[in-house]
This record gives sequence, structure tokens and C-alpha cells, in this order.
Amino acid sequence: MVGETKTQQRRTFLKAVGGAAALSTITGRLDSVQDEAVKIGVYGPLTGPVSNIGADMRKGATLAADQINENGPGPRMQLFFGDSESEPARGRSAVESLLDRQQVDIIAGGFHSDVSLAVIEVTSARNVPQMISNSVSGAINAKMKQQNMRNVFKMSPPSESYGLGWQQFIDELQQRGDGYFPFAEKRIAMIAETTSYGISVMDATVRYLERSGWNIISQDEVAVDETNFTSLLTRVRAANPDIVWAVQTSPSSGANLIKQFRQIGFQDTHFMHTFVPSDPETIRLAGGAANGVLWMANIDVIPRFAQEIGLTEAWRQQYGTEIPGSAGSLPYDNLQIIAKSLESIGSVSELNVDSWERAVINLESHQGSAGYYDFPQGEPFHQAEWGIETIPALGYQIVNQESGLVWPPRYNETNIDNSLYQ
Repeated sequence: MVGETKTQQRRTFLKAVGGAAALSTITGRLDSVQDEAVKIGVYGPLTGPVSNIGADMRKGATLAADQINENGPGPRMQLFFGDSESEPARGRSAVESLLDRQQVDIIAGGFHSDVSLAVIEVTSARNVPQMISNSVSGAINAKMKQQNMRNVFKMSPPSESYGLGWQQFIDELQQRGDGYFPFAEKRIAMIAETTSYGISVMDATVRYLERSGWNIISQDEVAVDETNFTSLLTRVRAANPDIVWAVQTSPSSGANLIKQFRQIGFQDTHFMHTFVPSDPETIRLAGGAANGVLWMANIDVIPRFAQEIGLTEAWRQQYGTEIPGSAGSLPYDNLQIIAKSLESIGSVSELNVDSWERAVINLESHQGSAGYYDFPQGEPFHQAEWGIETIPALGYQIVNQESGLVWPPRYNETNIDNSLYQ
């Protein structure tokens, strides 16, 4: 299909699939009347070191289901939750339980890439439709493609989007001379949690930064729940980096790294974090030490998008708080995409791998809280497109316990406060 537009590719795909003599079914339990509720199994870390993220995921999914059940689109939803405990084996068994005991029709959610790598083996073996919301690692994409997992789709951009985002953000800071920039030697020390997510994001960021001439002087790995970084940071400081960069998912661990960075006494050195400050708990625990931290999410809430789709006000009315970043917003977007796909399928009884794949690929760009979700036929395989035009990486600065969106320019809501670095 070289030379065809996406629309033409979709039409070719639909024609081919539509001509099939029979569609593969998932299980006999889907022989249901048209108005039967679809059972959605949502898995995430409801307990363990990032249980706060699991709690926000539950809120986002619940809010979406409440809205869908009241106004549509698609059939009514009945939610069941599975606790991954941030462990691949526990995530696998939780999803198996959702399938065996609750007999769910679709698996949604997903946080920690190691967990999702285990879960997609289960859903693929059983031909159960799945839409991954929060997991990032490119290893998921590789497995989906290598094993032709037609049942699985992934919303969050892969690790490469972090690499490109950090390269562009840091290069722009260097060019503009913000903060302590520009740096002559361009020296960066890297720290990553020992998960598939953490390592893949660090590796991707290293590749992209090296293309721009940045010198990676160290790469260290730490446990998800590590709290004492003093010796590591002391060694890093002795190497005289211009930037200390990190990627973590646990708010308590991330907050400790930020506080100990300040305590060690780095001079004219930027601390840059990845993902974890999207949870307000990280910033709260870090206190004043978080002031001036620059951080990035490869997918997050774009405020004006969340307002346009009504999520900002709905979240405030249901929970009395602001949206807690992507931990809450992505499960909301996840179920909205599932609902629109089910609406095009027509009924729960017609749900199977073929109709699911066809519906998601045929779904026109869906505006969610993080951008526009579009799943092309072909490459990238079952991955939502990402980049400035679809799902952008977003750069932030923490000022007085608040994160301000400062990059890229077309989405920013404030400018970098350079007075914090004087």
C-alpha cells in the first residue's frame, strides 16, 4: 500500500477484512443481546509502591464509565478492577482472574511496562481485545509486532517519544540560554529505575541526546522503591555534570531523589525528571526542593484539550479536585476510545478480534485529554501515532509547588521562570 493515504489504506484494509467468510470469536460468553453491558477489566497498581497511581486510574476509568452509561457512545459498561501490585506475575494473575472469574470481554488500563509485557501474552493467547492506556516501553511495541498481536492496541507513545522530546526540549533551552544554559561541555548524568519502562526511556533519551552532541558521563540504575541516593549523587557530583536527569514512577522515591539532589549541593546544575512529577504527591513530598525542577511527560493532560472535551469540569464535580495528570486522564481516554470502537461494532455479541481490530483502525482521530488518538493500519503496528500534531511530549517547570507547562510553544501555558536559577 505504498503511496496510499491513511484513509485509502483503511479502506483497503476494511475491504479485505470484510470479505472474510468468517470472523474469529473470543469466547462463547459473548452470545448476548444487543443491550447487554460490556464487561471491562481494568488492571493497574492498586496496592504497592505506586498505589496512588492505581487509585487515580480507577477514578479516571470510573468517571468515563459513568458518563458512557449515561450518555453513550456504545453499550453500557460494567467495570471490574485487577491489582497488578506493580509486579508482572501479579499483573498476569490479576488479568487471568478478570477473564476466568469475572468473564470480562475487554482488558483496559495498564501501568508499568514489565506488567503489560506479561499481560499481553495472556490476552493474545485467549484472543481477548485489549487497549493499553499508560504503559510506555517500546518493548511492548516490539512484542506486539513480532507476534502479530492483533487483539492489542497501545495508546501511550513508546520510549522513543521521550528521547525525541528531551532532545528537542534541551536543545531549545541551550539555544535560548534559559536557566544555567548554555553549557560548553554538555555533560549529562543519567539515573533510571530498574524497570523495562525506566531502562527503555533512559536508553532512548541517551540515543537522541548523543545525536545533538551531549556527553553522557554516567548511567545508573536504582530500584523502584529506593529512598537513599546520597552515595550515588555524591559520586555523580564529583563528575561535574551540567544536568542530572532521572526517570522514576514512585512518588516517594522521586521526591527523595529531588530532596537529596538539593542537599548534596550541586552548583549551576539542572535537575531534570521524567514522568513522576506528573503525580502531585511527588511535588508535595519534595517540598521546596522541587522548585526549579524541569520535567517531561511523553503523554499528559493538555489543559485546553481537557477543557474542550469536558473532562476538567467533570473531574472537579465528581472528585472535588483537579485532574491528577495522566494517571487519571489516560484511563478516561482509554474507555472513551473503547466505547467509540464498540459503537461502530454494533453490539457486544459481535465483538471479536477481527471486528475489534477493524473498529479501532477505522476510528477517526479521537480528541482526548492528551491530544488526538489515531491508530493507522500498518506502521506503527497498533500504536497510536505520536508527535506534535497528534500526541506531543510536554515539558514542565515546577514553581512554588505547581507544575507549569512551558514546552512546546504551541501548547505552553507559561514561560520558564529564570529567576529560580540565579
